[in-house]
Amino acid sequence: MTPTTSQTSWPTTTASLCELLNIDTDVKKCHASTLKEARCRHPVSKANWAHITCLLEKAVAQGSFSAARATLQEVSYLIMCPRYKHRDDGPLRFSEWETVLKPLRVAHTKNEDKEDTLKPEKETDNTSPTTPVISSQQQIQLKSNTSMTTSPSRRRSQSSPCTPTKPSPKLSLPKLPSPKSPKAPHEFEDFSRPRSTLEINKAIKKRLLKRLTKKETKNGGYIYLYTFPESYHDAHPYIKIGFTQDVSKRMRDWKNQCGYEAKVLGEFPAEHYVKVERIVHAQLWNQRKREKVCPACNVRHEEWFKVDAMTASKIIALWTGWMRREPYDEEGNILDKWRIRIEGLDMANPDCWDLLVKGLFDDDVEESELSEGDSFAWSSDEQSEISEEDALGGYDTDKPEFALTDDESDDEAYVEDDER
Repeated sequence: MTPTTSQTSWPTTTASLCELLNIDTDVKKCHASTLKEARCRHPVSKANWAHITCLLEKAVAQGSFSAARATLQEVSYLIMCPRYKHRDDGPLRFSEWETVLKPLRVAHTKNEDKEDTLKPEKETDNTSPTTPVISSQQQIQLKSNTSMTTSPSRRRSQSSPCTPTKPSPKLSLPKLPSPKSPKAPHEFEDFSRPRSTLEINKAIKKRLLKRLTKKETKNGGYIYLYTFPESYHDAHPYIKIGFTQDVSKRMRDWKNQCGYEAKVLGEFPAEHYVKVERIVHAQLWNQRKREKVCPACNVRHEEWFKVDAMTASKIIALWTGWMRREPYDEEGNILDKWRIRIEGLDMANPDCWDLLVKGLFDDDVEESELSEGDSFAWSSDEQSEISEEDALGGYDTDKPEFALTDDESDDEAYVEDDER
């Protein structure tokens, strides 16, 4: 139902904003409507709901629809669950909100707020706190002092207090960091609670034995690794691990969305690349991180890992090599010989997957466990050159521990497109 209102000014509390947007804060469930005209009953996670609450408070403080546009777009996405493509309804919900909120008058609760909305149009050349590029504190202080030297007669002739008489840090807060600012920090938090080796391996086992989904049947893709340009030379940078069918295009997409030039550390040709990515993510569960909020696109990117490139590369090479041995039949079911081997592994053994892929079994004495053709492409940058022999030559026994949740809908929460 499209929200309506007789209100004429921007809401000053989150409760009034939620009322305008028809957001139910008492029942923390998906806000999408089902085919039966009923509301979806799938819950919104506690982490997402906490973030929604913060975003709503931010939107109220921003004071106008134009200032809160990006914030509300993220809210329209987060209040939907990933099941049945309900998040595809986010843009429609946002357009309904736009109809209601756009006509509302800008909230002028303080002189600083009024100044914040006027300066981008009238004083673009003379103002630093509200410009997209963050200036130094000295520049801010200098310009603030300049505004304070305005003659008393001129100040008395002004009909409205458009220029503050003293600098206020609140002026810059709503605008910092700018979406285009290259200096904006990337901050991360733990993706989930740590898991034991047994928990991680059981989750991997469950995923291996599960029939291929429609998305997982796709071939001819790549698993890629990249990091931020500023952390490229770090020993243990944050690393993004995703899949795509065209690595170069995907990096351009990330640049357009997030505003930085990704530094590719490796790219691995992969059959059933969606499946491989999920297995790799499962094995790196304890190293997985979530970006709090991307400073450019306001999205909480969830596929980051605090792990060195060599460890991640060995794990990826292990599973891309195994997948080329065609462990699944044409119907997407795992072959009996692989099922038997997997079910016979000791899930408490941290090296069990190394044994599965590179161990020698009675029924394949003549089969090479890792094909000599198990090749992959690396970035041409000298810092990311790691030999194929290094990557495939048995990864460390203290390799990262990682598992997916038992809730299979978790995959759909972050695998909704053909590439990430």
